[in-house]
Amino acid sequence: MEKQDKKPELTYTQIQEPLTIRRSVLEAALYSAEILKSYENLKKIHAEKDAYKKKLKTIIANIKILNSRITEELPELPQEERPQPVKKPEPIKPLKVEIKIPIKKKLMQPVAKSGLDLELEDIKSKLENLRI
Repeated sequence: MEKQDKKPELTYTQIQEPLTIRRSVLEAALYSAEILKSYENLKKIHAEKDAYKKKLKTIIANIKILNSRITEELPELPQEERPQPVKKPEPIKPLKVEIKIPIKKKLMQPVAKSGLDLELEDIKSKLENLRI
């Protein structure tokens, strides 16, 4: 059997209102690029959150270890010297504790534009050129 190298025949059609179609395609590309950018930011935030969770778990584990060491090193009080429990303790008011997570300064500084940002600007400029 012989291999036949047939080139596909080209077919040309006329598109009605090509500028509106091109504009809608560019707007869709812009919208999808913005969604992709926000998704990448979301993934970065999730990674940072996981890192903070791991750090918090190690800190809690260290606190538990230190607490057990302290209870082991404290002297045992004889039964007679132990304070008697109060029958009706005062209600304990909840403490308001503010947890401050340090904000990374590098996130607040302008970052060099990534390839996605450059593509977004390119698509926006093409849209503006079409609207003229």
